Amino acid sequence: MATHAFVIIYGIASHAGMLPEMATASVAEIRSSHLELGTFGLLVLLLRAYSLGAGTYTGIEAVSNSMRILREPKVQTAKRTMRYMAASLALTAMGLMVAYVLFQVGTSRAGPSTPRC
Repeated sequence: MATHAFVIIYGIASHAGMLPEMATASVAEIRSSHLELGTFGLLVLLLRAYSLGAGTYTGIEAVSNSMRILREPKVQTAKRTMRYMAASLALTAMGLMVAYVLFQVGTSRAGPSTPRC
């Protein structure tokens, strides 16, 4: 966890000056996508992105399946575990997405390149 936190914090902090520009560009991209795809198309795009991250539910299922081995009070322990999982997943995913945008991962700076197989 410490290495993940370090990399995410370093990635965002090292490009902190670009955050306002990134936020403005992101809002413009969302508006452009909405105009191009429409509300239904944007909703489909968001649902597709959500479905690609559905693997995160395995952790929730693991906690649900192991309720019988949790210490007492089981319900409160499970709720606390779920809150920790949700917070850590949200912060990690959001931090990685922001760092990806700041480092322009997936965008070509020197022109298009041909992937090699």
